Amino acid sequence: QVCSDVSNLGLGYSCAVGTSEPNLSRTWEGIDRSADDFRNADWGDIAESELEHLVLTNLDTIFRSAIQKIVARGYNKEVANKAILRSGLWYGRQDTMSNLVENTLEFLRNDQKSASPEERHFQDLPQMEKYILAELVCLLREIRPFFSIGDAMWCLLVCDMDISHACAMD
Repeated sequence: QVCSDVSNLGLGYSCAVGTSEPNLSRTWEGIDRSADDFRNADWGDIAESELEHLVLTNLDTIFRSAIQKIVARGYNKEVANKAILRSGLWYGRQDTMSNLVENTLEFLRNDQKSASPEERHFQDLPQMEKYILAELVCLLREIRPFFSIGDAMWCLLVCDMDISHACAMD
């Protein structure tokens, strides 16, 4: 089934991030994030909420690092943050962070003239991160319809949030 609306994935996109902290007391030692372990993983041991928390934490780290890289290029933190929230361009041929930095710098260099009227404007990073997670899971499930939401999130983690690698994974 094609995901026409990312808010319907059950990832709580419309809910505030951080309202409840998942229990992350499980040990992750011994979990080898290789493709073989991905295929053989016992998904009953890993709650979807824990995977969601891990992926959102990963995305948050990527976005905050991208902001730091943009600040290092001479922009102040507030301008960098607003540009990322407005441009939201994480797609491209490079890794997620490189795409985000380069696309946001291009957006800033063009004096924000490249903004289209239908472009999404996010209020804050957590809102954007939830949306991106839902969008990536939806896309991956279109390519791999047998994946559950948990499978898709695990695959994204294993593939360092690279949707191209995740879609190509056997």
